[in-house]
Amino acid sequence: MNSILRSVAVFLGAVIVFTAAIEPSHAIDGEIVGRIKTVQGAAYLVRGNDQIAANVGGDVLKGDGVKTAGDSAVGISFRDNTTLSLGPESEMTIDDFAFEPKDDKLSFSTALTQGTFVFLTGQIAALRPDAVRVATPGGQVGIRGTRFAVKVAK
Repeated sequence: MNSILRSVAVFLGAVIVFTAAIEPSHAIDGEIVGRIKTVQGAAYLVRGNDQIAANVGGDVLKGDGVKTAGDSAVGISFRDNTTLSLGPESEMTIDDFAFEPKDDKLSFSTALTQGTFVFLTGQIAALRPDAVRVATPGGQVGIRGTRFAVKVAK
């Protein structure tokens, strides 16, 4: 009986070690860059092949996509105090984000593929305006102020 219990314990220990070594893909690929502050209607984070309902307080990771349905909106606050609000039927991705001023690592790159958003720049734009890029299907938005709105038609 002791040998059976020992075998079961070894097997369960191996399963626990194996399971602990497996991390969700978003933990490997993305770092937390912001948090969801407001949600109205149906809004989602797109993380790899997964679509996750956006909830107030939820983490936003580098590499995430953000989508809103009709009559929906979502507001995100980033680690550098940048805020971004997406309107109805909008889609965007957070392509790059680095906020380590002590190491002079500053960048924020996002792409809006459709819809509307309002962007209020934070510390990255204050320290290095050229480090903030907003791409649209028609080109890139240059940061020359602290607040701007973008609309991309379907």
